[in-house]
Amino acid sequence: MNFKSTLLLLLAFFLAINSCKDTEEPNLPVNGDSDIKNVPTLDVSIIIPDGTTLDLSGSKVLANTFDFAVNESKKSKIALQPGQTQLAFLLDKDENVLLSGFINEAKKEISVASSAEVLLYYGSGAFILPFEFRERYLDKVSELAVFDQFTQDLELAFKQNPSAFSNGSFRPILNAALEEIVKDIEPLDIKARQINFEPNGIQSGIQVFDNDFQSVYLRNYYRRKAHAFLYKTAFKNKEGIETILKEAIASGDITDVQQPVDATKSVSGFLGTLSDGLAGQGIQYAKTDSPPINVPLGENELEATYELRVIGPSLGINLDLLQLTSKEKEKWEDLMIETLFMDIVIPLMSEVFSAAGDMATEEHSKIIAAAVKNVADFTPFYKELYQTKDLTKFVSDIMDYFISDKVNSDFQEVIADLMTERAMQNGSWEVDLNAKYREEMKKARFLKVLKYIDLAIKGADFSKMIGEISSSSAMEKFKVKAVAHDITLSPKEASIVTFSNQELTVNTKTQLGDGEAFLYKWSTPGKYGKIRDNLGNNGTEFENGQKTITYRAETQSSNLPDDAVEEVMVTAYVKQGSNLTKIGETKALITIKPARLEVKPKNVTLSGKEKQKVKLYVEWANGDAFYKANDPTFDYKFEWITDGLYGNFEGGLRSVTTLVPYLSYQALDEDVKSATEKVKVKAYLKSKDSNNWTLYDDIEGSVQVENDELKKVIYVNLTPRPWGPTVVGNYTNCGASTLFLIPPYENAVSYSATIISFSPRLNPHPEGTTRTWQENPALLKDGFYEFAERSAGAVSSPTWLFNAGDCSPYIANANSRRGIAKVVITLKKP
Repeated sequence: MNFKSTLLLLLAFFLAINSCKDTEEPNLPVNGDSDIKNVPTLDVSIIIPDGTTLDLSGSKVLANTFDFAVNESKKSKIALQPGQTQLAFLLDKDENVLLSGFINEAKKEISVASSAEVLLYYGSGAFILPFEFRERYLDKVSELAVFDQFTQDLELAFKQNPSAFSNGSFRPILNAALEEIVKDIEPLDIKARQINFEPNGIQSGIQVFDNDFQSVYLRNYYRRKAHAFLYKTAFKNKEGIETILKEAIASGDITDVQQPVDATKSVSGFLGTLSDGLAGQGIQYAKTDSPPINVPLGENELEATYELRVIGPSLGINLDLLQLTSKEKEKWEDLMIETLFMDIVIPLMSEVFSAAGDMATEEHSKIIAAAVKNVADFTPFYKELYQTKDLTKFVSDIMDYFISDKVNSDFQEVIADLMTERAMQNGSWEVDLNAKYREEMKKARFLKVLKYIDLAIKGADFSKMIGEISSSSAMEKFKVKAVAHDITLSPKEASIVTFSNQELTVNTKTQLGDGEAFLYKWSTPGKYGKIRDNLGNNGTEFENGQKTITYRAETQSSNLPDDAVEEVMVTAYVKQGSNLTKIGETKALITIKPARLEVKPKNVTLSGKEKQKVKLYVEWANGDAFYKANDPTFDYKFEWITDGLYGNFEGGLRSVTTLVPYLSYQALDEDVKSATEKVKVKAYLKSKDSNNWTLYDDIEGSVQVENDELKKVIYVNLTPRPWGPTVVGNYTNCGASTLFLIPPYENAVSYSATIISFSPRLNPHPEGTTRTWQENPALLKDGFYEFAERSAGAVSSPTWLFNAGDCSPYIANANSRRGIAKVVITLKKP
């Protein structure tokens, strides 16, 4: 079986997906297909632009491997299952693609406009998005701002040469349209990510939670499959003596437990416009939780430590540099193949051949992975991808390989069987689809159709469609523990400002009998503070029967080291009379910091309709920098998470971990009148000579999203203004200041400006300064309204002593300042 057979087979059963029956037109001949009487059909019209010199004699419409001739009235049919949508192609007498279109009960025309819909769909890479997106696309594609101009440009190209779609001359037109769609979308800064850190935060979309004291579960926030491997690395016996089993996981180590981690598949909603979706933005996924993973405790063990390693697809990595075991490496390659083929290549073909829908079952994925690995010619393609991270080239190379008719018959049959199965799920057929597909696979027209789609996808940026994979690591490591009891302290980690309090509460499900009570023995080293309860106990250790106590930090800010962490320990007992029975012990870690960290800028408002975005950053509340670039002492990382109700972070993500304290958020919701999007950031610190990360602060910020046609919000950066030298009498003066220059806005009624960010700190500090004024051209100076001018220093010297260099410190001071002002402009009613 050659590749043509595969292609035909693919197209055949893919095309067997969708269908909707209409009144049949008896005068339309069928080109030698005796089975057509058993297939539901829908009437379609062919729309050719006026002024086009095109001979439709011998032309036909192809869908689901069934073809119907086009009559003199430019009418034809397609094979279509009820309630489905089908991709159809108008072929000339030589079976080259003239036009195409997604056909259903509401869309019954094949035209340049319908071809534009097809090209944007494939050219953007939207076919690899969840299947639910296709319905939204077909419903709203004509509303795209670029659509009318794109269609007009395609129509002109088609008039000049009716072979424009088959020879690829549409590519520059498509490229221009796609560039316009994504021009305002900010990609994720992959270089700012952290690779392989170890706290139990969100890593590559995976987070670990305690299920009970001897099991955990994984939560996946990403549309990305993964696989978990669990290794026992240490344990403590009943006497509390620790035995190290593994300092590091070696290549030949065998996992104690392994478990698949399903990708999130359920789409909970869409944000923004269709353009946002085509740019990989605004698709909201429901998170997925794994079944519990047992973390077993051995006999006579008090505690066991495990390393949980989660393997998943990632781009642009060197496998040789990863410390993977042989089994992990094998699973990683399987996951990569499954992702590349089941999430990209197969959906591409299934859409073309009408077997659209989710086919990435565990069984299908294993079959495809095995089949791909049996095709030696595929290996260079995905091996190169691991090094180059060029997903677009990979897809193009695979498609070119298919079109070159080199794919072996065994692989073709696997693909064909998969597509046939899907096609049968999408409708009832009274024909032998499997036999029909294999017959149709021998026809060259399927290769021509696939070549047309291949031309459409060349240059598509697939990485933005799977930004979660692009931003993920191949391996993430978590440390988990099994204990012989369920005693816990909440919170396990906390961060407070010195001279403030943190409550700690013991949790246990231990049931007390008659005459029994809990006794808790509390202690802390007291390096930075003390513990207390409401019974009057206060110090570094005491015992009581209360499950909640308070830690208070009492160290002057100037005496706090950067990595100030206090431990609070508790041992729980059951007391009956004078007898004590130990249940267990645990501890909490409290980071003490000199001041609060904040997510800035504060008081920021974005318009969803205008797709406004803001770069959020973390710094001290007073405006000083927390993060130090190239810090020789500490490493930093920041876990960002938002519910994504009204927008998302750069890259279309709702959770990201960065090595730097900033990340962009973009508003996408065009409908909400006014709403607040919460943004949470966990800042971690790690000494360069340590492997342990410490939660330094847990911060919450917010972004206001508004859509008010009578309000315009802009953001203005601080401007330095040097002045002088000026001569006044016998003295020469110079200096500098800073201010915000606000441009006038057409149809403005009034302006309200507020400084939302300013550094360094001044006295009095400008942040929060507000001023409101009415539109008044007389107030303009050099074309701008001036707001919040502050001196950066000045000098006045006798002219005969004046030196121009005396001005330099003040100019430098002005240039060192940074600030942002939010300006709310009220507009006239239309």
